[in-house]
Amino acid sequence: MKKFQILITLFLALFLAACGTHTLNYSSKTPIFYEEDGWKVFFDNDRFGFKDQNGSVVIGPQFDLALDFKNGVARVVQNEKYGLIDKSGKFILKPQFDDISYFSDSVFLVKKDEKFGLITLDGKTILEPKFILPDKWRNIKAPYIIFINNEKLTKIVIDDKTGFIDENGKIVVEPKFDFASRFFNGLAAVRLKDKWGFVDEKGKMVIKAKYDSVSSFKEGFAAVKLNEKWGFIDKKGKMLIEPKFDFVSCFLDGFSEVRLNDKWGLINIKREFVIKPEFDKIDQVENAILIEKNRKYGIASFDGKILEPQFDYIQKSYNQKIFLVEKDSKIGLVSKEAQVLVEPKFYKASYRQNDIWQVEIDKKLGLFDIKNKQFILEPKFDDMYNFYNKFIGVYFQGKEGLFDINNRRFVLEPKFEISSCGGTSKVGLNGKYGIINDKAEFIVPIKYDYISSCFSNDLSFVSIKNKMGYINKNAELVIPAKFETVTPFKYGFAQVKLDRNKKFGLINTKGDLILPFEFDSIYYIEPLATSETKLGEMKETNEDKSVSKEQMFFIVEKKVNLELWIIIENGLLSHKIIL
Repeated sequence: MKKFQILITLFLALFLAACGTHTLNYSSKTPIFYEEDGWKVFFDNDRFGFKDQNGSVVIGPQFDLALDFKNGVARVVQNEKYGLIDKSGKFILKPQFDDISYFSDSVFLVKKDEKFGLITLDGKTILEPKFILPDKWRNIKAPYIIFINNEKLTKIVIDDKTGFIDENGKIVVEPKFDFASRFFNGLAAVRLKDKWGFVDEKGKMVIKAKYDSVSSFKEGFAAVKLNEKWGFIDKKGKMLIEPKFDFVSCFLDGFSEVRLNDKWGLINIKREFVIKPEFDKIDQVENAILIEKNRKYGIASFDGKILEPQFDYIQKSYNQKIFLVEKDSKIGLVSKEAQVLVEPKFYKASYRQNDIWQVEIDKKLGLFDIKNKQFILEPKFDDMYNFYNKFIGVYFQGKEGLFDINNRRFVLEPKFEISSCGGTSKVGLNGKYGIINDKAEFIVPIKYDYISSCFSNDLSFVSIKNKMGYINKNAELVIPAKFETVTPFKYGFAQVKLDRNKKFGLINTKGDLILPFEFDSIYYIEPLATSETKLGEMKETNEDKSVSKEQMFFIVEKKVNLELWIIIENGLLSHKIIL
């Protein structure tokens, strides 16, 4: 009993956690968990009961657990056993099962001593609880099995024979078969006395059990084996392709792989050979057929065009429309139509976009247009990368450039230094620096001795004649270059030094001095936030708080082991506390 009480406590905890304050317009302190058919389950004094739509108690709290009413029946637990009651509170089925769950709207699945059975809503037995309930369609051997898979018909085993029942528990396919598969396209494969046939969902034997083996029906065909050979039948049992193959696959998109005399080929639904059986292996992929012969690989199209096996390796590639092939350690490209687009000559190849491939020859990278079969960038670059998914960044002899792959031109010739940060990039040339945006447009001209690639609080620091200041995204110098040392802005404040060997001060985004130049270091404490979520958002956005009415906190260091708390309000020094 103690174990069951623990389970009930866990149930309540999980239910409350899942449902929150689920009061359903009930004003008393007694919690109500859910409502079905207008009746509400409630919990009071460690017991479950039911109230009607008006909140009146109709079945007093007397059960260890009570579940929802459905079709006038509710499941309840007493003394760790499940039973059924009606809306008068009378037992339809006295508590006797270890579990009761819905098999369908009209049938319950019951559990007793680790075995399962079926009962009706009024408690009448359909199947005695003596069945095993396996996982999914895992094949096991037992005299009584029921397979629960949320399908139209449920497979059962009775006295070692297999059949099917419907949602009401009624037998529709008599349990007389040695084995049965699931239903596919309205038919299930069944085995009777070592022969296979098919039954429909009404239990009618539509194809007699006369085959040595069968597959399920797919695309209107089922593979059948007779006298050690395979062929195909339709859903009426008509032989469409006589059994003559050593092995076949199910039809996929109108094609089947077939083996004859240890060689593989491909047939279509018209029973025609698309590929004659002369290959050691074939692999039907989405847009083509990969073929193998004498450990060499080729490709065939679905209209019968064949590129004979000649490659050492073949790899599925972009969208399975283009395939990489390898020959003598060189890479080429082949189309799904079995045409060689590029003879094997690259060391590496990878798709970029719009029929453009990045290729490598002699450890140099280029861009190749497979549609026009020509280079748009000769393989002479040391590396390539995506620049904000709009351009291709290239490295050439230690310099960088940006290539517009759509317009086939450089927007920046490879002669710059480029360093990106959050949508903007620092660009350097001959010791001077500017900034471009993600469209490779200059928003700050190349003229500064140094510049930060990042804008923080919409400001970036720059160097002019060995002095540092700050510019905005309009390239305006908003804080004059007069500092020896600066830091990026954070929450609207930046640490600055007038002289490298002197002390730090603190300025706001207007350049106003907030803390005097007298500190060895200044440490940010995160802004006050009403929640961890808001704090995370503030860290993410780095919002300028220098003009906020909220207080800001900093720890500052002045001399060894001496710290001050500085409280900033409205961007100004309010007061300080010596620790």
